[in-house]
Amino acid sequence: MSQASEQNTPTPSSRSAPWLDARMLKTFGLLLGLALIVAANFVLRCKLERTSIPPYPVFPENRVPMTWRLLLPVDMGAASDDPNYQSSYHWFTTSLTVLKLLEERFSSNKVFYFLNAALIVCSFAFSWCMLQSAVFSFTLAICMAFGTHFHWLYVCPGVEALYLFVIYLEANLLCIAKSLQTGRRWWHVGFTGSLMILALSHEQWLDYLGFLTLASFFLFVYAWRVHRSDLKTRTLLLLATAWGIGTLYLAIRLSYGEQQNRPGHESEMIFSYTSPILALEDFLSNLITYVYIAFSNYFPPFMISSNSLYYFGADQIVAQQHGYHPDQAHLTAMHHLFYWYFWAGVVFALFVFFLARNGKIAWQQGSVRHTHLFLALLMVGCGFAIHSIVKYRPYLSVPLLTYKCMTSNVGVALVLAATLMYARDWLPRWKPLYALMVVAVWCVIGYGSLARPHYLSHLSRQVGMGDLPDPWPNLRMPRPLRSAVSAPPTKLQESEDTP
Repeated sequence: MSQASEQNTPTPSSRSAPWLDARMLKTFGLLLGLALIVAANFVLRCKLERTSIPPYPVFPENRVPMTWRLLLPVDMGAASDDPNYQSSYHWFTTSLTVLKLLEERFSSNKVFYFLNAALIVCSFAFSWCMLQSAVFSFTLAICMAFGTHFHWLYVCPGVEALYLFVIYLEANLLCIAKSLQTGRRWWHVGFTGSLMILALSHEQWLDYLGFLTLASFFLFVYAWRVHRSDLKTRTLLLLATAWGIGTLYLAIRLSYGEQQNRPGHESEMIFSYTSPILALEDFLSNLITYVYIAFSNYFPPFMISSNSLYYFGADQIVAQQHGYHPDQAHLTAMHHLFYWYFWAGVVFALFVFFLARNGKIAWQQGSVRHTHLFLALLMVGCGFAIHSIVKYRPYLSVPLLTYKCMTSNVGVALVLAATLMYARDWLPRWKPLYALMVVAVWCVIGYGSLARPHYLSHLSRQVGMGDLPDPWPNLRMPRPLRSAVSAPPTKLQESEDTP
């Protein structure tokens, strides 16, 4: 080719304008998608749920005392007017304290909208830095935006602080991944700092510490199996750092308050039972219950309890027995209250199967994909470790208080995101089917954010607790799952046939 022809050959930059560069278009698409999720979340919280967030009384006069004692556990009842209140200490330096400081400058609802947006953006950004997968990042962001795991904050506003807890947890996961991949010191520094911040945010970090412990042991054995001495060293360093922080935390925390051993307290542990049988059965019940609560957080509402109880109420169910064995007819309604146990057993069995299967394949074949899935499932199983040794309480009669296993909720979101990401490899010749599957999962999660709250309010009333805001009526659309009971559903103990 002559020099003249070479000069006339168009260069890549002359074929298309710089703003049409493929990388820039991809970045624009990612940012646009993220902006749409944030906007949709804002519409849901502000325009559809339309609920004011009341202040949560933690400090006297609702003002944060700027002293060094904020670095230590604080009595949650310091602002209580109840003369019979007993102290209950919690460590929330980097969560509830930060939340109250924000509320001193901005309204409660503005802080709430900000935390929603911050969690969505951080979920997307951290996961993108980790794997650079659009499907993974969008799925995680959608789960955090439209799951109902924070909904109890409308009854107990202190739950709002868990937005920060999840942000810290996701930042720590990113530092773990990068530290194991690169071995760079500053990623380990980030891991140490973010774990300390997480530890000072909420006691549920101890669930995460349990996950870090088991995950580190698994990764150490995995590294030995695939002859990765560098990975063994990095894993041991992460484990030693985590337990160094955990030991210091427990040494201080256990010297504050004894509510876990106080008879009748919500946090009373199973070790106070006089019989080991009671303790064992409560533990097994908690194990199955919390796994189901975490997974069902993203289920359609009809899968979380009895639809008969939702549509007709306890009184109608009993009446439909037509007088058979009237002294015990209330057991029929109780059967429907606990109908979700069937779903819970199935979900738990599938959870154990896939946990074992992915762990076995990761061990035998050194598969990175199955290692990721195993670790995500392991997080689900460890994400309620502390609550698994708390006594059974009446609110566990229904799959309601999802915030109590927040680490498991993040684990389920990671399982969904990783499964959708790797499904591309399982369906290489069926790209339209793959895209349809991804969109279908996203739509189910979004639908749940609209339909689940009314169902959750129904469950809440069954155990004598508060209602949640219902976004569906503000859509001005017919409700697809509408209770046939015009009045609030009757609690079981109020049934005329209940002795």
